[in-house]
Amino acid sequence: MLDWAFDKGHRARFVENGEMLQPLRMRGHGVHGHMDYDERYAPFFKRARLLGFVLQFKRQPPTLVHAAMTTLIDWWRPETHSFHLPCGEMMVTLEDWAMITAMPIEGHALTGRVERTNWQQRVATLIGNCPATKGNHTSGVLLTWLSEHRCWKYALEKTCPEGADETTVEWYARAYLWYILTEVVFSNSSGNSANRSYLFFLADWEAGYSWGTASLAYLYRSLDDATQRTGDQSNMGGFVWAFSIWMWERLPVGRLEKMPRRPWGAYSKDGDETRHPTVAYEWDVVKLYTGLNKTSYKTYTNELEDLTHMQVNWWPYHDREWDFDLNVMCDADRGLWRCIVPMICVYAIEWHLPHRVATQFGVYQHTPPGQPTDTGGHALHL
Repeated sequence: MLDWAFDKGHRARFVENGEMLQPLRMRGHGVHGHMDYDERYAPFFKRARLLGFVLQFKRQPPTLVHAAMTTLIDWWRPETHSFHLPCGEMMVTLEDWAMITAMPIEGHALTGRVERTNWQQRVATLIGNCPATKGNHTSGVLLTWLSEHRCWKYALEKTCPEGADETTVEWYARAYLWYILTEVVFSNSSGNSANRSYLFFLADWEAGYSWGTASLAYLYRSLDDATQRTGDQSNMGGFVWAFSIWMWERLPVGRLEKMPRRPWGAYSKDGDETRHPTVAYEWDVVKLYTGLNKTSYKTYTNELEDLTHMQVNWWPYHDREWDFDLNVMCDADRGLWRCIVPMICVYAIEWHLPHRVATQFGVYQHTPPGQPTDTGGHALHL
C-alpha cells in the first residue's frame, strides 16, 4: 500500500539506509513577540466559538522537544495519515484535537475563492489598517507588522485604546485572532507572514466555521510535507504545540516531567464553561530539558523502535478523571469524532480515518474495512 512517490523521499528511508539526519525545527509560536490580549475581545471570540482556544495562549506555552517530535514524524505515513509504530497505528484524531484545542468541529469548511483584487483595502476594512506591500509579497502581511498593529484611528496606539468605540475594539480583536491563528495554527515553513485568507474567514463572527477540522487538516498536510524534508535546516509548520501535547498524552518518548500547574482562575468567570481549560492544562508547567538535539534524536529513535503496546496511553479522554473542569467545547462535537470524512483547509484536503485507530476510542481494532483506506496518494495531494 506504500506510495512510491511518498516513500522514495521519506525521512524513514534515509534513516533505514544508515544516514543520520538532523532533527526538524518546529515552528513554535513566540518568535515574533506577542500581541496583548484585551478582555474586551472576549465577546467576539465567543461568538466565533474560539474563546476557549484563545485563552490557552495568554500563558507561556510548554517547551517543544524538537528531537522527540521529529522521531515520531519519521513514523508518519501520508498514505493513511497515521503513525505506523511497532505497537500499531496511531493518529491525531478529531477527539484528540477537540480535547486539546477546544476548536469547533461542527461547522462550515474553510473553503472558497480568495481574490487578490483590492485585498489590501479589504484587510483595512476588517482590521482598520494594512501596510503597503513590497515586491511579490501579496499573500498577506508580515507577522512583525501585525504584532505591532495600529488601526488608522489611533496611529500611535499599539494596543486597543481605552474608551475605543465598538468598531475599533472589533478591529483589534480581529487582528489579534488573525495573529494567533497564523502564528500558532496555520504557520508556514517561513514563519514570517500572516496569510490574508484566514482573516477573511473572520469577517463574520457568527459564520460558524469548522476551525477544528481545518487546523487538523493543516497539521496532516504539514506532517506529510515534513516526512519529505531531509536538509540540515528543515522545519515544520502547523499547530505543533497541540501536536506536542498529543505526543505527551499518548507516548512516553520525549515526555517532559509535569510540574505544579499555575492557577487558571484568573481566566474564569462564574458559570462560563467556555473559559475553562482544555486537556493541555495538564502540561501547563513542565520541567525543561537541555541537551544536544542530534544526540537526543538518536536516543528517541531507539526508544520509539522498542515501544511496546503496554507503554502507550490508548485510553479515550472520557474514561479518565480530571482534577479541573474541562472547557465545554472539548466534547461539544463528540458525535463527529469518529467520522470518516475529508477535512478541508483552503487548499489542503486531508482524510480523517479513525477506523484505523479504533483502539484510541476504546474499541477493538479489526482490519480496516472498505474504502477509503488511504488518502489517495501523492498525485491527489498535488
